Amino acid sequence: MTRLIVLFIFLMSSFAFADTRNVLLINSYSWKLPWQNQLEDGFFSEFKPYSISNNINLYIENIVELRTLMNDEEMYRYFKNKYKSMQIDLVIQDDAASVPFVTKYKNDLFQEAQFFSYINANIIQSVKDILPDGYMTPLGTEHVETIRIMLKQMPDLEKIYMISSSLDTSRILSNSVLEKVKKLDDAPEIILVDDIAYVELLKLVSKIKDKSAIYYFPFLKDNTGKRFIPINVLETLSKISNVPIYSSWETFIGKGIVGGKLLHARKVGEILAKNTIKILNGAPADTIKAKEADLTAYMFDMSQIKKWKISEKTIPENSVLINNKPSAWDQYKHYILTTVTILILQGLLIFALIIARKKSLISEEKFQESNRKLEKLLDISTDKVRTLSRAIEQSSSLVLITDTDGYIEYVNSTFEDVMGYKLEEIKGEKPKIFKSDSHDDEYYKRLWMTLKNGDDWKGEFINIKKSGDKICVLNTITPVNDEEGSPSHFVAVQTDITSRKEAEEMIQYLAYHDPLTDLPSLRLARNEIKSAIANCNRHNTKFALMYIDLDDFKKVNDSLGHDAGDELLKQAAQRIRNMMRDTDTAARIGGDEFLIIQTDVKDDNYISVFATKIIEYVSQPYDVFGNEAQIGLSMGVAVYPTTALSQDELLKFSDNAMYESKQRGKNQYTIYNNQK
Repeated sequence: MTRLIVLFIFLMSSFAFADTRNVLLINSYSWKLPWQNQLEDGFFSEFKPYSISNNINLYIENIVELRTLMNDEEMYRYFKNKYKSMQIDLVIQDDAASVPFVTKYKNDLFQEAQFFSYINANIIQSVKDILPDGYMTPLGTEHVETIRIMLKQMPDLEKIYMISSSLDTSRILSNSVLEKVKKLDDAPEIILVDDIAYVELLKLVSKIKDKSAIYYFPFLKDNTGKRFIPINVLETLSKISNVPIYSSWETFIGKGIVGGKLLHARKVGEILAKNTIKILNGAPADTIKAKEADLTAYMFDMSQIKKWKISEKTIPENSVLINNKPSAWDQYKHYILTTVTILILQGLLIFALIIARKKSLISEEKFQESNRKLEKLLDISTDKVRTLSRAIEQSSSLVLITDTDGYIEYVNSTFEDVMGYKLEEIKGEKPKIFKSDSHDDEYYKRLWMTLKNGDDWKGEFINIKKSGDKICVLNTITPVNDEEGSPSHFVAVQTDITSRKEAEEMIQYLAYHDPLTDLPSLRLARNEIKSAIANCNRHNTKFALMYIDLDDFKKVNDSLGHDAGDELLKQAAQRIRNMMRDTDTAARIGGDEFLIIQTDVKDDNYISVFATKIIEYVSQPYDVFGNEAQIGLSMGVAVYPTTALSQDELLKFSDNAMYESKQRGKNQYTIYNNQK
């Protein structure tokens, strides 16, 4: 009896598993990207209920994440080993990045599977010879249509900077859009920016002038190989840009773009899931080869529209508008105009009453009646003034009012929220309680001189909040005159520009520092070498320039991936930094190359001791994400003024000496000898 029960359970489970089907979803973008997350949300919202009720197993892989760890051959072995014991019935690809790999190995890895993919319409030509059985594309009109809108909203536009990633698929897309835009009748000059380091990109964007705009493709990777999260790059660019930024991805709206015809990631995921379900229900994948309905919507950020003074008449009908809050003027202009009208009427009425009184043209009774009407008007005016007061109170700007001696009488609620002080805490104080050490006394003297002369003063302040944090504000201070024309108060309206200043400081920092290791860059190192030469000339001393190249770094980078390579560079840079004296300088000048400026060296023996120590220290094993990595260090040394007499000679001779160390077996140092 027991054997029969066991046999029955085995047969039932066999029948159950016979109907189980396996679907493999291969993502083309990093899970760190909002686009990928929104696409997956759309896919799962449609597919999950179906998979549960129809006994479907869903497996997910990410081609971009895998490529950071292994090459195609290694990925092939990874898939072969992981899925060798199951049959994959359907392979879904959410964009073209995975198509070449899957096409190359599909007959071996997924012999019984059908294949279906979403492919961007603008790059479909690049993979037309290796298309999967079935595919879907959007209409592909969103980029050109967004640029048409850009031209309409900026009629004097002369240049468009197309910013794109250094990835091959990104370049294919941006070049495809570029060719289409060039065919527009009124196309301006197009400048494609797709081969640039991130630091240089920030500098470029900060210098773009009027009559230009930026069209932003997701910036995933720069030309140094460093990867980025596109939405973070966009937010930084929007802070430093002097011109509007447009794009065609819905994930970027509200993050710094004006808007346009935007492609919805969630809609793409939903349609991809619906086609997946069609195939699993029996429709052959190769019968689905059509463009889908328009997966876009017109969307605009009204805060950007107002920031760049773009006419709202240029916004297409039925557009989705975000941040559509009315300005203080739009919100209260009716009250302001009403108040002004009442004040004018008051003046006219008072004037008329005086004239009438003098000429005895009206009776006392009529005069009293008119006075009652005047009082009523005054009551209405007072109410409107209260409304205006509320407008100031609710303004997004920081507002501060002082008397002519500079004592605080009023701050609005925004000022209280941002600065952390309540009015009752600072009323009767002077604004110097917010003073930082960033401005000298002469700066404040010029400010007060301007105000005492009855003129407006505009400038920047770095103030201190109650919390102790610094805040940078753009300040406009205006004298308010009394009835006799003499100043009675000063009104300061402040805009918080801390984020913008931080972005500018970041650009300045990145111009002279390596963003990966935080070490000085070659540009700053050249300045330090110049200073060291001047110091040696003044004090009759010597300094050494040490040129370093890490041995076998490429092996680690290739075997463990670029992320591991970056981590190894950071650890090696920290070890070099640990060996520095306060008067020495270490810099990363590119790839796995570094410089050390060692000041006040006594002789070659002093250099030899230091070089031996740093080679031993840097060559010790590294723990990189749980993996042991081993590298060496080859060094070349040139000494000023013993063997080199200029900055260029120092760099050239130390580089030559470093290559001599490589040729003699690596992991050693060579002091350049110009007598050889």
